[in-house]
Amino acid sequence: MRCRYLVALVLLFAFTVAAMAQAVTVRPRKVVYKRSDKSVPDFKRTFEVRYPVFSGRFAPSALRGLKSGTDYWRVFDTTLADNLKGDHWLSSFDYLVKYNKHGILDIRLIMEGVGAYPDTSIRDFVFDLRTGKKLELKDLFETRRLANVRDLIRLKMRSQETGLEGEIKKELAGRRESEIAAEVHPLPDRLELKDLDGFSVSDRGVTFIYDYGYPHAYQGLEPSGEFYLSYRELKPFIRSDGLLARFVR
Repeated sequence: MRCRYLVALVLLFAFTVAAMAQAVTVRPRKVVYKRSDKSVPDFKRTFEVRYPVFSGRFAPSALRGLKSGTDYWRVFDTTLADNLKGDHWLSSFDYLVKYNKHGILDIRLIMEGVGAYPDTSIRDFVFDLRTGKKLELKDLFETRRLANVRDLIRLKMRSQETGLEGEIKKELAGRRESEIAAEVHPLPDRLELKDLDGFSVSDRGVTFIYDYGYPHAYQGLEPSGEFYLSYRELKPFIRSDGLLARFVR
């Protein structure tokens, strides 16, 4: 009886550790930086950075991967030194955890600043918590079926654009008539996976993200660049050895 009890405890402990390893603990560390240059306007004297700090029962290499992959300065191609001295545009860095379970971390990094206009830049990343690796579509979908995934996204894009009305539809059509803008805003039939600006996962499906990239003055006329596909739609293309396989078994 005692032996069975010990075995049960061991199994319970192993199950608990495995369950804990399905999600990572993310805590914020807020730092307010001060600019000392006398030429800096008062409202730009400081900027705030909310760093994500990762912890949990993971290999040190995985935690290092998460830290490196969410390094604001690297992701947004800038430096702390530049923003303290020469470049006064930056107002803040922040993050939003969108999904954190089943071995997957979906996190959004947000950069805000003020020049002629306030502006925001966003990056969406999905990580494998076992390794700390940033996931790409080829890690989640069969390579030979990526064209099928692309075609589904094109259908969603075409459907959304067909439903556009008024000034939004007129503005998009005008942009595509320009030779230069046609490359920036491809027609749905010309959209490629490389044109996407990331993707986001949930318990129900995957949202593919495309940035139409309108300038600030026209952002109110920018179409939605989020194309949601359910796991039911994506099931034929999902890798059986990937992190999304659990959703289609």
